[in-house]
Formats: sequence, structure tokens, C-alpha cells
Amino acid sequence: MRSGFNPFGHVQNLLPRGIKEETRREHPRRWSFVTPGSDHRVCPSAGGLGVVRVDIDQHQTPWCAFGESHPVVVAVGIDPASDEPRHPSSTVAVHWAFAWLAAERERILHSADPFGIGKHLDTLDIATYRPFDFLPDVEPGTFGDVYEIRTYHLRIGGPSPTIAGWRRVVSSRVERYPLTVAMYALDGAPRITRIRPFPSLDERLRIRARAVADGIRPPENGPESIARATSTIALPPRSRPCADGHDPERIGPVAVVFVNGNPENGSIWDPLLARLALPDARRLSPPGFGAPIPEDFPGTVDALRDWLIEELERIGEPVDLVGHDVGGSTVLAVAMARPDLLRSWVSDSLGVFDPDYEWHPLAREWQTPELGEESVARWMGGTIAERTERVMERVGADRSVATSIAGAQGPEMGRAILAFYRSAIQPVMSELGRNLEAAAARPGLAVIGTSDTFVGSESMRRRAARRAGAREEILPGIGHWWMVQDSARVAEVLTGFWAESSRPSGPATP
Repeated sequence: MRSGFNPFGHVQNLLPRGIKEETRREHPRRWSFVTPGSDHRVCPSAGGLGVVRVDIDQHQTPWCAFGESHPVVVAVGIDPASDEPRHPSSTVAVHWAFAWLAAERERILHSADPFGIGKHLDTLDIATYRPFDFLPDVEPGTFGDVYEIRTYHLRIGGPSPTIAGWRRVVSSRVERYPLTVAMYALDGAPRITRIRPFPSLDERLRIRARAVADGIRPPENGPESIARATSTIALPPRSRPCADGHDPERIGPVAVVFVNGNPENGSIWDPLLARLALPDARRLSPPGFGAPIPEDFPGTVDALRDWLIEELERIGEPVDLVGHDVGGSTVLAVAMARPDLLRSWVSDSLGVFDPDYEWHPLAREWQTPELGEESVARWMGGTIAERTERVMERVGADRSVATSIAGAQGPEMGRAILAFYRSAIQPVMSELGRNLEAAAARPGLAVIGTSDTFVGSESMRRRAARRAGAREEILPGIGHWWMVQDSARVAEVLTGFWAESSRPSGPATP
């Protein structure tokens, strides 16, 4: 790709769908948009297109950040002098976006449970699409008993005239019957795919016949560009979420939730989940640590606790909660504040609540103005390949997990690191630890790796565990990233703990 060349046509086509002109005028260097599926809830994610936050910093350097399993949307830089798109920046953005997409593809291909649906996933086929830019965002919900997924395989050069024909007639067609989405492929052979709901198969035939009689089907330029078409008729199962009056704000059924920490995303759990028989598991990445940071989210200790409480309230029933690092301290904060949301909890970060705990040297760097900014720039900087090597060395993760984590790292995670650790300067954590006894309201497990130097001495962690009424599990020779360093042992530990806590759980696999 040569500098300044825009392979997608007019530079405006690189802008994410959902950006409003007034937003661009009010915040010319920050664009963000949300489409259904932004928080990984089961109902919206069925038709959602993900979340992307795009920041253009003071040097007009574009970059993209998004949570795991979210597709990529490309952005362009803006010249602050003219408020016009800058083509060289768009080229850089294209490179960034495809690097992120490659990292996500790598994670999916090497993960035993890439989407948290366990035994329900038998086969996997990956394709990248972009919705037609003149259509409204996908709306989650129940719209019919039959869905047709129709793909038009186009001749070379066929997408542009076909999309133009759709643009002229789509409003008339949507008035007659709803359209979930129409989109064109960004990889593979030229093709467009659309998804429509219908009340029944018979009604589908009647609607199609009326559209032909009224001259709005096929669209102009369609037959000349289409080589062939294929259709799949899908019948949604009645047990799906959102069916039969199910509250779309409640995710269920979810039995166990895993919350990652710093500097990671949810892929850190891949080796462990591959060994656990947990079809009802879900990963939650804290904002900035693998998930987008909502507008005006402060990222403090209290804000992360409130965020996790809100996510658990959406699930609608008590869960077994497992947390690591920042996720581990947040899990314990929820166990102290809202034990009613939990069946049990697991954390490796109890030591940070001990009155004698002092933050580790790296955290103290992050808590120091200017020095912290320099430190996170080093940690979060470099290419994805360079960050992958660092993650493999420091965390002990294999390349597929490390690549996914490296893809989630960047300036947004750097801001999340500074916000959290600067809000946690002692005595903040030790003051919160005065309430440790409240966590004993639910069964707890303290995971204590003897080589972990980040979350307090072994004696601090054991002392805090006793105050919280938690069972102590000592992992000799294991460090901070226990879920990747000895996933087989940890799977056995969790399975035994849940069995003792009266949680029906499948066996650990070898």
C-alpha cells in the first residue's frame, strides 16, 4: 500500500458508521461509537457489530482499540488546522486496523473456546464484512420466526454497482419488510450478504413475489453483477435469550465469570478455560484492560468495582467470580460490597488490602507524575510483534495468547493503568481492607503463587485470606500469571473448590 493511497475509495468511507457530524465538530480529535453487542451481552451480540473507540492524539496519530472478539473499523486522522481528513494518516490507520484484525484472527484460531460458548461451537468459519453505510445500525430483538441469510457472489467489480442499486431501492423494500443487515465482504471473493427476518416461509415467498411485481426486486445493476446466489434458512431456537419475553438486560445463563487484569485482555484465560468443562462461563474485561473505556469513565478503584457490580446485576443471578490482578482486587471489592451477587469468589490479590502492603516498584512508577507516563509508553509501545515477545517473556503465555494480549495493549490501556494505580495509592487499599471480613459472606478462595512478587508477601496474602474467611491455595514456584503457568493444576483447584461450594461443575480435562 503506497503512502496516501486509500484502497477503499473516498476517504470518508473509512469513517466508522455511527459517527455524527455534531460529534465530530464538538470533539474533532475523539470519535467513538457503539453498535449493538458493545458489552458482550448475549442478546445484543447476536446482531451486533461491536465497539470501536478511535482517538486522534495531539500529533494526529490514529489508532484503534476494542474489546476481544470485536471487529475492526478503520479511522482517519484529522488535520486540526483544516478539520479535513489526512490521507497519509488514513494509510497508517489502515495498517493499524489490519494488524489488530490479524491479532484477533490469531486469537480465535488458536483458542479452544474463543467466544465463551464452549461445547456449543462445533465448526468455525471467519469472514470480514462491512455494513452498507446508508443503512441504520443493527437493532437487537426478535423480528420473525424465519431468517434468510442470502449471499450474492459477484463478478469482479460487482460490489460498487450492486450497492448503488441497493441504495436507490432500499427504503421502499424496508417499508414492506424489515432488513436486519446488508453488508459487503472485505476478504475472499467479491460478495454481499444480507439477513432478513420473515414471519414464516410462506410469507417469505409472498413478500418476494410482491417485490418482483412492484419492480423493486431485483435492484438495478443486480443481475448484471451477480454470478450466483446462495441462501440459508435459519430457524432461531425457542430457548434463545430475548425469546418469550426474556428480559434483554439480563444475560443468563452464566454460572462463572472470569475478570482479567493488567496488562491483559480476556485471552489470558484461554489455557485455563481449555481445561475446564464450563459451557456457562463468561469473560469480563475491565474498561481499558481489553475492553473500550466508556466516555467519562474515571477508571478508579471505586469505578471498576461499580462497573463489575453493574455487569453482574445484568446477569441476574449469583455467579462464581474469578479475578486476577486488577480484576482480582475488583472481585474482592465486589465480594465485600455486594456478596448477594455471588455464589463464590476467587482472587489472587488479597495481599494489596493488608495494612502493611506497599505497592511494587512498577506500580510506584505509574503512580508518579511524568515518570508514570514514560513508563506506560514503554510498556504499551512498539509494534504488535514486539509487544507479543514481551508478553511471552514476562507472562509466560504461548504465542497465540500473547498475540491477542499485545493487540489489546496501547495508549488506551496505558491511560487505564495510570488511572487505576493513581487512585490506589496507599492508604486507599488498606482502608478498603478494613472491611475484608464482609467477604466471608460467600465462600472464597485465595490463590497464592509463592513466586508472585506483585500482590504482597505470602504472609500478607494468607493473613488477608483468613480475615476474608477464604480457603488458601498455595501454588509452589508459581508466579503472578498462574492461569497460564500451571493451568492444569489451577483447573483441578477450581473444580475442587466449586464442588465444595456446592457448585455443579464439570471435571478438569487433561
